[in-house]
Amino acid sequence: MAILLEIFSLYKLILPDDSIDYLLLRTEKPGYSNADQGQEEIANQIEAEKRRLILDLYINNHVRAIQIEFLGELQEIPIGDELLSDKGQFRLSVFYQQTEYGFPWIILGCAENRDAFKKELQDDSDLLSLRPTGAIKQIDATFITENDFDLSAIKNYTTKDVRDL
Repeated sequence: MAILLEIFSLYKLILPDDSIDYLLLRTEKPGYSNADQGQEEIANQIEAEKRRLILDLYINNHVRAIQIEFLGELQEIPIGDELLSDKGQFRLSVFYQQTEYGFPWIILGCAENRDAFKKELQDDSDLLSLRPTGAIKQIDATFITENDFDLSAIKNYTTKDVRDL
C-alpha cells in the first residue's frame, strides 16, 4: 500500500528582466493500493494537476516568469522543520544536492549553513539511502504549499487516498 506522500518540487524561474528566482513547492500525492495500477495513475494525476494549477496561479499572480525550469524533486521528509509547516508563501535558504539515481531526484532542506545541512544529512539514513552526489548548492527560494491556494477546481483535490473514491 502506498501512503499519502508529500512531494517537494524545486523550480528555477527566469523573470522578464532576465533575473533568476527559485520556487520550492510542496504538494500531496494521495495514497493508493500498490496492487492497482489504475489507482496509482489516479494518484499521480491528482498530484500533477495540483502542481500544474499552483504553478499557473503563482506565476500569473506573483512573479510573471517567462521560463520555468524543473530542477528536481524529493519524495522523502526533507531537512528542516520550516518545510513541514502547514502553509508557505515565505522565503528561505534552501540547500540541495543531486543523487546517484539521476534526474529528477534530489535531496533538499533548510539549515543554518552548509555545514549544518551536511551534518543533518549524515544523520538521516533515509536521505543517505538516496546516495547524494556532487556539490551541495544553496539558493534562496519562495516556499509554497498546496494549502496556500484554492484548488477546488481540481476533481478530488482533497482526496487523501484514492481507494476512498
